[in-house]
Amino acid sequence: MKSEFKIVIVNDNAVVFINSNKRLPDVITKVETNFKRKKYSGMVIFDLLVSNGLSNRFVEMPFLSGSFILKELKKTENLEAALLSVANDYFRSNKEYIHNSVITRLEKSKIIDELELTF
Repeated sequence: MKSEFKIVIVNDNAVVFINSNKRLPDVITKVETNFKRKKYSGMVIFDLLVSNGLSNRFVEMPFLSGSFILKELKKTENLEAALLSVANDYFRSNKEYIHNSVITRLEKSKIIDELELTF
């Protein structure tokens, strides 16, 4: 079984891909433990494509001094091009996460079509 999430560092930011239908509160403790172990500090962008679809796909939150700053969680409106490219590449290479999600069949088809257009 693959991990519930995958962490990738891009341009001094951490991108966390949630690979299951779980919501952010369900995995945040495990992600936090991972960052503590790696002694990471900085901005964390969560890609919630599998659970949220295209709407509300990205949120960000700082991770400082060994913990997330929950009160600073916010939706990411304008994701840097390099980060979006990495995110789209990740799910283009791991379509099974989209196919196994709880989002509607129409939304899955829309997501996969959009990923194919973003090379």
